[in-house]
Amino acid sequence: MKEKSFKFRESFGRAIKAMDDKQAGRFIKGLCDNVFANKYFDSNDVALKSTYILVKTALEADERDRENGRKGGIMSAEQRKTEGIGIRVVAQVREQNCPVGDFLKNVLSAEDTGDAHDKA
Repeated sequence: MKEKSFKFRESFGRAIKAMDDKQAGRFIKGLCDNVFANKYFDSNDVALKSTYILVKTALEADERDRENGRKGGIMSAEQRKTEGIGIRVVAQVREQNCPVGDFLKNVLSAEDTGDAHDKA
């Protein structure tokens, strides 16, 4: 199981340093309860509540960016898969024992077996 985590920014630390120890403890515990247990952070302390709103907004933006990055990675992987499927042009050789025709047959057959780099 993947462990939950969140990015703790320097600005969060500066805000917590401005609090007294009791406020800081309540803030950290409330923030962790919210992030890890989906518990609503509620406090009558205006400083804690306003700091929490700012931190929560930053954490939500991080989550949104992470999700958008994941979606972009999925789309990029799908695009790379479809780009790997090339269009094959098949030439019809009308002459028997044509050196160019023999060369093309060798290249195409090597491509089918995965040896295209070895034969070309």
